[in-house]
Amino acid sequence: MPAYLEDLGAAGVKIVNAHPKNPERHDMPSVMATILLLDSRTGAPLAIMDGTLITNMRTGAAAAVAAKHLARKDSKTVAMIGAGV
Repeated sequence: MPAYLEDLGAAGVKIVNAHPKNPERHDMPSVMATILLLDSRTGAPLAIMDGTLITNMRTGAAAAVAAKHLARKDSKTVAMIGAGV
């Protein structure tokens, strides 16, 4: 998932991987993500960050935005069912 912020001179990419058996085999999360931030003028790395939390937050936010905009206008309740991350 790439991003470019011209005004800040930054470019980034988020890499997400999924290994469903990690929790039982390695006591690790099944979904992990890493964000790499680069200086867009030079290509030099500025930061390497964990992206798992922001990935989980984005998943929930996308579902909420979809529910808001796809629901009937007279809807009063919503049910969201998911298996989690």
